[in-house]
Amino acid sequence: MSEFKSNKRRSALFVVILLISVLLAAAFTAMLARSIILPPVPPPETNAPSTTDSPSTSTALPPQTTVEPQTTDQAPQTTTPPQTTEPRPPIVTLPEAEQPADDNYFSTILFIGDSRSQGMQIATGGYGATFYADRGLAIDGLDKKQFLKLTQPDGSTLDVSVIEMLTAVPFTGNIYIWFGLNEVGWPSVDRFAGAYRTSLAALRQACPDANICLMSVLPVARNAIVIGADDAAAANARIRTYNDIIYRLAEEEGVYYLNCYEAFVDEEGFLPDGYASDGIHLLRAQNLALCDYIRTHPIP
Repeated sequence: MSEFKSNKRRSALFVVILLISVLLAAAFTAMLARSIILPPVPPPETNAPSTTDSPSTSTALPPQTTVEPQTTDQAPQTTTPPQTTEPRPPIVTLPEAEQPADDNYFSTILFIGDSRSQGMQIATGGYGATFYADRGLAIDGLDKKQFLKLTQPDGSTLDVSVIEMLTAVPFTGNIYIWFGLNEVGWPSVDRFAGAYRTSLAALRQACPDANICLMSVLPVARNAIVIGADDAAAANARIRTYNDIIYRLAEEEGVYYLNCYEAFVDEEGFLPDGYASDGIHLLRAQNLALCDYIRTHPIP
């Protein structure tokens, strides 16, 4: 009986030890599983800016920029306008020379004009100058009216305009352009300005080595009858406007300007009485005076 009790006590102790062992093993297993399965919790992120001076260790790329990189050999920009290789000479209103030119000066001149130029040639003999002039010729007819004779290599002649002649045989001396009478009756001064500018450009292209002088238009006398003008006073008003246009064009294009108008106008703005039989075309004495004015105001 005592042995049975002793065995029962040993069995109870064994059960207690076994339970303790099972509990310890379960606790140990739970701890092991927690350390393996659950990762450590990182500290919460914050958007607050760093207050430390240490550089950032972030690997994020910096934002892109659209600014083009500057090269060291790039020339700096400038607002200075480019210089022309051949600057035009300034406008020169031909002054009276200390010493007048001799008659040989006219051998360097080509006169391009209308019947007034023809009259000067006929009255004076031209002193050896060349004349491309025709009655009724206007500034817009230099490339249209074919009144000149161009000699061909075979000896034949061809009717050509002023521009065609100068394109074939350029003139290298002094070219005097004298227009503005036949254009008085034109309906628009803008037409005159545009035609004059176009013809001047064509002449400069055909004769790049020539000196070009624009002659002012002479007034008409009180008895003059000018086509397209109500009377001589109206014609002279338009002539003064044309002279302003010619002067400004000479200034813009850098060519010479001969103010012969000043020597042939009276105090009322007319050609003086007795200077022209028809009030327009100068008499021989006045043509000689015009040649003297050209001689005393030569192109330098």
